[in-house]
Amino acid sequence: MGWWKKYAIVASIVFLLLSFSAAAIPPPLVIYGFVYYNGEPVADVTVEAIDENTGERISDTTDEKGFFTITLGNPPYEWKIGDKIVLKARKACLYGYKEFIVKSDEPIKKDISLKLYLKANFSFSPLNPKEGEEINFTDNSTGAQRWEWDFGDGNISYEKNPKHVYSIAGKYNVTLTIFCNGFNASITKEISIMEKETKEKEKKKKIPEYLLPPFIIALLLAIFIRRRCIKYK
Repeated sequence: MGWWKKYAIVASIVFLLLSFSAAAIPPPLVIYGFVYYNGEPVADVTVEAIDENTGERISDTTDEKGFFTITLGNPPYEWKIGDKIVLKARKACLYGYKEFIVKSDEPIKKDISLKLYLKANFSFSPLNPKEGEEINFTDNSTGAQRWEWDFGDGNISYEKNPKHVYSIAGKYNVTLTIFCNGFNASITKEISIMEKETKEKEKKKKIPEYLLPPFIIALLLAIFIRRRCIKYK
């Protein structure tokens, strides 16, 4: 057998093997659709597709019309009918989620509706602050990009976790407003500022030591006189 015949046989075998392998590998799985919020398309949304069976993760960003397209099944991953696909869409405080089972190798259209996750909340310490004492305010909000604090005494802060001091005791309404993508949410909490005990105030509450003996003598004398009066009535 000539060398060329041997070469032709080997080439045929390789061709058959490649053809068989190509036929065994499914074509790429195309997923496409639009992302909306309140019925309006949203641009610059990151959409991630996850094949929970293979672990493949592919993402795309929506265009100005809210359109995205993702192709799964890139080597070394091989998807198959029955795989569970999870779609996650996010843009700051806007979030969308969808999951489905692959039933064919045809392109799959899946539109995603976004929901707003924006909730304001905060805490502060110490819980029983006094006038002149520094108070730490901590943001516990969800989805915030910007913050505005109104401390109720005419002072405002735009920090995420500000510090503030009240110079006068009393009750104040502290309002936190958060912002994200043109949306906002707020919460108000009342804070009570107690008077700070000073040496001057403590002295006012107590009888001066140098007045204590005369005070006792006067008290005893008053009791003695009262008893005498009662006796001779």
